[in-house]
Amino acid sequence: MAQSKVLSLFGSKNINSLFEDIELLGKPKDVFYEVQSYNILVSVYQDNNEKSNIFEETILKLLSIMELSIEKISEKLCLEKAFIKYLVESLEIKGLIDEEMKVTSSGRNLLESYNTDERKIEQRLFKIFVDFRTKQILPFIYTDIENFETESIENETKDRLEIKVGNKTDETIIKGRKIIFDGEDVLGIESFDIIKAIKKYNRIAEKTTYSKINWLGSSKIEITKSDKIFLHLQIGLQNGNIDEPFISDGFVPQIKLLLDTIKNSIIFKKIREQESSSTISYSQEKIGRENQNTLSELIKDINKEINYLQFLENNRDEIKERISREKDVVKNIFSLVEISLFTYLKENPLSNEKLNKFKENEPDVNLEILKKMALEIGLNIDEENSSREESLLLSFSRLRINNVFNTPNIKVLLPYIIIKAKYDSNNTFHKIVNENRNILKDLYCLKKMADSSGHTTKVDLLTLYNQYSFDNNKFNNSMDLINNIFEKYKKFIENLLNSKMSINKENQKVIIVEKDREVSSQKKLDADIELEKNLGNLYLYYLRDSLKDDFRMISPNKKESELPKGNDYIITLTRIIEDFLTYLDYEKIKYSNIEEAIQNIESFYGKKLSDSLRYTNSKRYINELKGEKSSLGAKAIVFLSSLKGDYKSLLENLIKENFIELIEELIELRGHRNNIENNLKDIGEINLLRDRLFKSLKLIGGYCYGEE
Repeated sequence: MAQSKVLSLFGSKNINSLFEDIELLGKPKDVFYEVQSYNILVSVYQDNNEKSNIFEETILKLLSIMELSIEKISEKLCLEKAFIKYLVESLEIKGLIDEEMKVTSSGRNLLESYNTDERKIEQRLFKIFVDFRTKQILPFIYTDIENFETESIENETKDRLEIKVGNKTDETIIKGRKIIFDGEDVLGIESFDIIKAIKKYNRIAEKTTYSKINWLGSSKIEITKSDKIFLHLQIGLQNGNIDEPFISDGFVPQIKLLLDTIKNSIIFKKIREQESSSTISYSQEKIGRENQNTLSELIKDINKEINYLQFLENNRDEIKERISREKDVVKNIFSLVEISLFTYLKENPLSNEKLNKFKENEPDVNLEILKKMALEIGLNIDEENSSREESLLLSFSRLRINNVFNTPNIKVLLPYIIIKAKYDSNNTFHKIVNENRNILKDLYCLKKMADSSGHTTKVDLLTLYNQYSFDNNKFNNSMDLINNIFEKYKKFIENLLNSKMSINKENQKVIIVEKDREVSSQKKLDADIELEKNLGNLYLYYLRDSLKDDFRMISPNKKESELPKGNDYIITLTRIIEDFLTYLDYEKIKYSNIEEAIQNIESFYGKKLSDSLRYTNSKRYINELKGEKSSLGAKAIVFLSSLKGDYKSLLENLIKENFIELIEELIELRGHRNNIENNLKDIGEINLLRDRLFKSLKLIGGYCYGEE
């Protein structure tokens, strides 16, 4: 048996480490999936990497004008001679100047490219991978074909493979079953299919460390040779729905076009059987395994300690012991809060999309953004004296963000919770805020009491509370204070984790039962599955998280009682179309005015647009061309009038699907601004409008992102 070829993008990593936002049940399984690979020859724009060094560019320009020595260049640029020497050597190594410091032909060509917007074009080889069953191109494209290497095979049988990945210090053996297709080569791959695949690859690559393909759209694409190869895939079960797998190649978390094949395979059935027996609902012990104490253990310890304190006598020795033990209780209550925040975020992580802008900022900039977000979700922050709140938010930096799950730390966890609540109206933190808008001040007080309890044995809890608390609550004794704090933060945890706590008085066993967590999680998953059916990979890969949240609100699988009321439904649908067109990847054609753009649409459409589109504000049209705030009508006109050339067929298909009439109807409904009239509108009619618009969005995604 001839040895197979295998490509692994995972190396020694797995789905969980590459894609933090997905939630798997159990460990992913390794498989080797046979595909047809093709080498394709594509015209691309050449990268001018030399442009990155401004000093080298300056020296190159000087040398093209006159002969200069290193000393003279050093004087002219006021830079150290040693640094100039280093730059000159770099230019020589790159072949841009010769030994006599004269500019070479390559150097002159580079200088010419600096002075024009034109980029050089070259022919490059890439490798695509085609699924035998569906005859479709997979998302990943190998761009560095000159250095293409397959994995080292340790052992191979008829139905299994073992490969070695990693380097000498990090070697890993990966074992898995083969999925083989005993068929003929896939023939008839069209250039149009490859173009769509390149567009799709580029969209995904933007969010990864992989390089984009700067292809020349008008060029011919040639297929040079083909071969069979095994792709290393990892298959995992979705937590909450064991009938739905994740299928990843390490480039994307889900390869949708392989779903039917994998779901009907013996391998998937075995994985599901193995994991279904171990499926458990919310387990507090599982959640807390990263910490020395789980939530339930901490609550149990605190409760026992409080019971013990109640029986201490008030003699001198026991008062000293009481003060020490009371402070330990407060420190444990604070740990309880930190671990509950940590637990919540492990279960509900933030996407990188929402975190990246914070990573680039200095902590003081992030502080102002977080304070604004806190106010927007209803938290009270004193304008004149916000030092309490700021002390909990001012350390949100790149380093802390990257290490958020190392050790529970309220100064990192609270900002996460606030950001999460800002973008998620169903977030459980909203309930906490609604019940106590001063929760940040309370948490500040608790933290200061816990911190001080670790540093001094002389000051009692009541003194610490009076020092750091913002309110005027008075307690008769420290036990009243402790009981108040404990009950307050048990309620805090119940609201945050959507759970109910109970403590058995006889055996002190703590039970934490989550309320409707599986139901709400399952509903979100059901909506995602339904939207994937309706929108395909457009929903999986190309929509922002905030837009996905809007889609879920009006998902086709929702019952009438679960959908927004008429007017809110229409507002949500309008927002979806506006956001979709705002972030759609297409080239806008700029007409001299809106009338010319409308005329262009009507000439192809064969009839006049309705007044709802024709009377779109011209300023809104100009704003849309500039990427500024506009309107649904302006966005639709700019988009439709830009469908030229290769996208002409898209406009034809959209007209067949009555997309223009659907947009006109939506603008008319939204334009009424009549809440009562829209709320009385039959939900079935709005559902029909939604379904037809979703169908058009999927069609648009197929052209613009290479997904149908």
